[in-house]
Parts: sequence; C-alpha cells; structure tokens
Amino acid sequence: MNIRIRFLIWFNLASFFIIFLFSTITFLSVVHSIEEGINNRLTSVAEATSFIIQRSDIPIACGSKEFGEMLEAFLGYKDTEGYVKIIDSENKVISCTSHLFTDNIRLEEAELKRLKKGERIIRDYHAAKESRDKMVRVLFYPVFHQDKYIGYLEVGSSLVKLENMKRSLLHIFLIVIPVVLAVANIGGFIIFNKSFSPIILLSNEMKKITAHHLYKRLPDLEGDDEIATLYKAINDMIARLEKSFEQIKQFSGDASHELRTPLTIMKGEVELALRSERTKEEYQEILVSVLEEIERMTNIVENLLLLAKSEAGEILIDKKEINIKEIVYELCDQLEMFASERNVSLIFNELEDANIIGDKLRLRQVFTNLIVNAIKYNVEGGKVVIKIENSPNGVLVVVEDTGIGIKPEEINKIFDRFYRSDKSRKREVGGAGLGLSICKSIIEAHGGYIDVESEFGKGSKFSVWLPKSGIKN
Repeated sequence: MNIRIRFLIWFNLASFFIIFLFSTITFLSVVHSIEEGINNRLTSVAEATSFIIQRSDIPIACGSKEFGEMLEAFLGYKDTEGYVKIIDSENKVISCTSHLFTDNIRLEEAELKRLKKGERIIRDYHAAKESRDKMVRVLFYPVFHQDKYIGYLEVGSSLVKLENMKRSLLHIFLIVIPVVLAVANIGGFIIFNKSFSPIILLSNEMKKITAHHLYKRLPDLEGDDEIATLYKAINDMIARLEKSFEQIKQFSGDASHELRTPLTIMKGEVELALRSERTKEEYQEILVSVLEEIERMTNIVENLLLLAKSEAGEILIDKKEINIKEIVYELCDQLEMFASERNVSLIFNELEDANIIGDKLRLRQVFTNLIVNAIKYNVEGGKVVIKIENSPNGVLVVVEDTGIGIKPEEINKIFDRFYRSDKSRKREVGGAGLGLSICKSIIEAHGGYIDVESEFGKGSKFSVWLPKSGIKN
C-alpha cells in the first residue's frame, strides 16, 4: 500500500471522527437546549396555574371553557401545545384543560409521597391514541396552600417540536457529513499532490543519479520549508559523494603511479643484472638501488595505512604531557646541517615554553615534515623561521619560509593525498605527496588544525594549532 492510499485512509478516518464527534456534540447540545426549554415551560405553566388556583374566583371544572380561556389568556399556553390537570390530595381530577394528550396517569404511592415532600417529577409518556403526538412530557407539580399539601398539577407538553428537530438534525447531518467528507477528500487530495510532488520528483531524480552521474543535482525549490531543506541536504550529500569518488579515483591513479615507479626501477635493475656476468661491486650497487626502492614502497604503504587508520578513527595517540618547545628545538638542531647544505638559514630563537597533552612521536613527525619541506622548497640563501606562541586554550606553532611558494589554485589541494605542485614533482626532491595529508590527520587526531598562507614566488607560512587540554574525542 503506497503512502498516498495510506494518507487518504487516515485522512478519511480522522475527518469522519472529527465530523462525527462535532455532529454528536451539536446534536446533543441542541436537544438538551430544547429539552431545557420544554422543562422550563412546563415549570412556568405549573407555577402560573398554581397561582391561578389560589387567586382566581372563577369556578374550575374539567373541560370548562372559561377555565381554558383564562389559562390561554394568562399563560399564553394554547391547548394544542399542552394540557393541565388539577388533582386534589385524594388523587381525584377536579379540573383540566379541554385537550388531554395522555390517558389517565396513575402515580404510585411512592411517587405521591415524593410530591407531598415538595419534589417534582418529570417523565415522558406515549400520547393517547387519539392524539396526533407520539410522545408527551409530563410534569407533576405539588401544590401547597399555607404550607399544606392540597394536591398536584399534571402539566403536559407535546414533544412534536423536539422530535421534528431531532429528525431535521439527523437529515442535515446525513447530507452534510458526506458532502463535507467529499470536499475534504478533494481538498486533501489536492494538498497531498501539491505537498508530495517534490517527494515524487525527488524519487524520480534520485533514480537517475548513479556513480557515473554524480555531477547531477536536484532542482532548487523555492522557500525554506522542510522539503526545500531536504533537497539542499541531498544536493550537499551528492556533492560530498562526488568529491569522495573523485578523490578515490585520483588516489587509485596516484597510488598506482607511485608504486609502479619503484617497481619499474627494480625490474630494470634486476633485468640489467641478469643480462651478463657482473662484478661483486656492480651487484652490490644494484642491490642497494633495489633496497632504496623497496624502502620507498614500504614508506608509501605505511603512510597509506596510517591515513586509512586516521579516517577510520583508529589512529593511536599516546597521551602524555609534552613540551612543544623541546620537540621543535631538538628537530631544528638536527636539521641545521641539512639546511646549511642547501644554503638555507634556519631561525628558531623565538620559541616559548608550551606544554600540551599529546603524542610526542606523532607531533615530531608533523614538525619534521613541515620544516624539511620548508628547507627543500626554499631558494638559495633563503630563510626558514619557526615560532611558538602560547594562547589561553592552546599552542600555535608557525613554520614560515621564503621559498618558491604555492600557486593560489593549489592552496586547497596541498593536503590531498599524492598531490604535489609542478615544481615539486621531481624525484630528486623525494616524497610521494603524502606528508601533508599525514600531518593534517595527526593534527586533527589531537583536536587541532593546520592552516597555510602562501604567495607564489615569495614563500609559505604553515600554522599548527594544538589544544592544551588534550585530545578531543
């Protein structure tokens, strides 16, 4: 059963329940109001008749025309609307109006006792056969004179208007309820189609988007409702998927390229060794070359494994209190000779003490990579400046160089796997383009971030921020 049918079923059930409840309450309220009016009318007639009995000098006889005219004039109570009986304490009828709607009603002894106590009794009776009415409501009203019980009044009222009103209401409801349900269904169907048309469109469009069509996007919807927000969220998700697929595709190609190069070199070296007899020294040179390429492949595989663990959240961080200044100072001291060989000045005088909770070996790997890169990609006679700055919540380590810099269009790509700028894609420089990706993963695993500013031809500035409070979960 599709959602449209389920919606219409639940909508009909809910609408019917609401309309039925409203109709029932309306019906009961109207009936109650009419019955209250009838009861009040009976009480008013009984009180007025009791007053007439006590004040009037007109002789009262059952069927007396003069008595009937007096009641009609005084009460405005026409004989077609009801009747009045006067019954004495001996339970005998001593007077009545001309038209009686019921047969002679005999009260039980218990009911007479209730009347003598001043209680009133209201009941519905079937009308007399000769009457046009079906039901009559009768009030038994006790009459007292000087606090002495002298009898009671039997005041009846036709329920024709009440029955007619009930039938009219039922007929109205029988007509109105189906009409309202039909209108509600038409309106609900229109609203449903208008509201769910974006969902249907979404379903159709999503079927067209596959791994080969991730460039497609859902159409933008006007407004800022939940459906428009859903469309935007799905488009963002598709964009992320497209980027991920592109990265995986690029990663596969780059990984193949990086691994194929050392394999090709090793194959060539081995083939060369097998072509003819070689001296011991020549074999040793070939083996050294093969060993270098094996180490290169091993580093690439280990770095890829580290990145995979980082993305899976499995990178292990040994949490200890460490001094960043000591790590950086020790590295700079070790790398000064490397910088001197390339005629690059390594400046690390402005280092502040900074203690954090982190992994010493991992952070050493990060700063080694940044400082070595700053030296490698520098110019003759250039400088590399390292600074440490304390802040209330963290430590900022800055590595700034006067090297070749990074092109603006490459700034956002340098942290991608296997990415190397054109000037750095030289085998004599070394590296597989994984260093900065690993740095970023390690820094983020510590709850920090790494940022870069660069001007092509003038140098680059890498900033690493690490929290003092330790590694974030």
